Amino acid sequence: MRYWISWNQPSDDYRPMTVPDESTSGILGYWCSSKGIEYWTLCALIEAGSKELAETLITNKKHWPDAGKWRFCKEQADGWEPKQHKEQMARIGSRHESRCIGHPDGK
Repeated sequence: MRYWISWNQPSDDYRPMTVPDESTSGILGYWCSSKGIEYWTLCALIEAGSKELAETLITNKKHWPDAGKWRFCKEQADGWEPKQHKEQMARIGSRHESRCIGHPDGK
């Protein structure tokens, strides 16, 4: 099953601790949607067997262990991809990187 998930990331840098391997992590891509005063708002497309497993993949110590408040975790149809911001979504395993206003590296 695919899940479209979003959370608040309370850190100076929204990028994962290590880049998830799409073939083994279940994280198909992630996207930074905005920056708040004390957190970034992130979204990700996840392949997982349940909502709970999708959330666990995000909070894995290799990725975003300090993930904050969940905004949503919605089950989607097989093959589903977000229509909006499709080009901005960071594809795991590619050289394309998610871009966000206020990116810590100024991108």
